[in-house]
Amino acid sequence: MSEKLENKKKQFDYIQGQLSSDSSNVEVKKKEYEGLQRGIEGQIKELKEWFAARMKDIELKERQIEERMKKLDSKEKQFEGQLEEVESIRKKYESKLNEILFKEKQVEAQLKELEVKMMQHEASVKSFREQKQEDNQSSTDEGSFRLFSSEPNDTDILDVLRSSSDPAKVILDIMKDPMDSHDKKGDQAMAIDDSHIFLLEQLMKISPDIESHVREESMELALNMKANMRLSTDNSLVVLSFLMILSIYKLVSSFDEDEVLKLFEIVAHHKPSIELFRMIGFADKISDFVENLIKNEQYIEAVGFICAYDLAEKNRAADLFREHVNKAKLTCESSCKEPTSKSSKIRAAKQEITSLKTVLQCISENNKKCEELVKEIQDRILEVEKLKRMIIMASIKKNLQYLL
Repeated sequence: MSEKLENKKKQFDYIQGQLSSDSSNVEVKKKEYEGLQRGIEGQIKELKEWFAARMKDIELKERQIEERMKKLDSKEKQFEGQLEEVESIRKKYESKLNEILFKEKQVEAQLKELEVKMMQHEASVKSFREQKQEDNQSSTDEGSFRLFSSEPNDTDILDVLRSSSDPAKVILDIMKDPMDSHDKKGDQAMAIDDSHIFLLEQLMKISPDIESHVREESMELALNMKANMRLSTDNSLVVLSFLMILSIYKLVSSFDEDEVLKLFEIVAHHKPSIELFRMIGFADKISDFVENLIKNEQYIEAVGFICAYDLAEKNRAADLFREHVNKAKLTCESSCKEPTSKSSKIRAAKQEITSLKTVLQCISENNKKCEELVKEIQDRILEVEKLKRMIIMASIKKNLQYLL
């Protein structure tokens, strides 16, 4: 019995030992597990922290991307707006270009029509002058003092200008032609004639609005004309056209006032210069200007301005007429006394006759009562005509004697 108990006890001790060993192993395993668990938890914590940091980065980048997308959307809308604006501008300029092209075609057509009218006008003027040259008995001079507003086709040309979309441009192109020809051919002077003055007179009548680009072109033309005027001293029409362009295209303020005023002394014998003087703004300088004309012995011109501006000096008109008559007479007699050719003497006689007829015309136009002077002038014209015929007859006789 005791032996059996002893065995049982041994078994119990063995089992208890085993349990203790197992318990120790369990404790070790437990510690290992706990260590492993702590390691895993540490890794999980690190992973969470890394993940959280990554999430923050991702959220930041998402916000940045959203902001960029908003900016891109804004720029896209802005670009679309700019595209629409560019398209609108393109359409606007296309419309403007088409309008300009249409106006150019209109101007070209009007220019051609005006050229036809001008050719008709020039033919009429030529025919008129030929008739006047044949008529030596006329009592008036149809030269520089004649205004072309009474010539045929004036109304037609004025109507063409009024119907033009840009009459100032049409006339400017015509006026530029003599300058272009002058530049290409290298001529010594510009070829401005009565037809150009006539056109400028018609343009002055309608007082057109001047577009900025037309004014720039007219300024360029005026500068070229001024540079070439010194080569055209024998053609006062160049100076007159220059002054008319300054007035019509509103360029006076761009030039020296004293120089412009001085130019009027050159063109004072042209009738348009009287009103042009006022239009340019020199009316307050008229008295001094007239005195300069008298000093320069431009008596007829002085009377024209005195009467047009109703100056106090108008009582001097008769004296000025007489000064002009005496000057013309002395010039002719001096030429006839000198040992010059007969053609020169005939030319001097014709010049005096023309000058005397100019006085008669001026007296008539300004309603001056100078009966005694008119009678003297008419008698002098007959006397010079007789002298001219005598010179011609002497020349004919001499030629006949030479032939015989």
